[in-house]
Amino acid sequence: MTKEQKFDYSLKAYFVIAGITIYYFLKNVFLEDVSISAILINSVGIATLGLILWQIILIMIGKSIDARIEKEKLMERLRFEKKVDEFHDGMNEERDKQIDALIEQHIKVLARKRKSLVMTYDYGVEDPSAWEREKSYFFNNVIAVELVKYITPRVSQIAEEMGLPTEKVEYNLKIDANEVNDLIEK
Repeated sequence: MTKEQKFDYSLKAYFVIAGITIYYFLKNVFLEDVSISAILINSVGIATLGLILWQIILIMIGKSIDARIEKEKLMERLRFEKKVDEFHDGMNEERDKQIDALIEQHIKVLARKRKSLVMTYDYGVEDPSAWEREKSYFFNNVIAVELVKYITPRVSQIAEEMGLPTEKVEYNLKIDANEVNDLIEK
């Protein structure tokens, strides 16, 4: 309820209260044999009581409207957060698909390099350190670079498709190297 509406309702209420008070005063003056001072005191009492009741009603209405507005703001924020969560889930899904595609694309080279880089010594001990360096290189120079190229333009496109304001949506491209290592090892 705006201040103008409150003022308008208050003005109408004051006229109603004044009308009731004047009616009560005139009715008592002409119809009853009571002193004017007693009638005035009763009329002022009725007017005061009416004004107090009206202010209480305004306060109650104002609080209920404020509570409803706060609830609507909360619901809007929750809807936005849900959309953002859906956006992040979609982006993570696309990221995972892109990682799988990159690994699939380079699987033959990775398999060949793994065979040549994992050393087995005379006592049967494997040394995967060179292979670990190769996986790290593949992760940093192939997967990360390709994902940034692929995901960056998709962020604003997907945000617009979902009806999210692109300036309020951020997507931090997080890649877990251990997950990628597990995928490569498979």
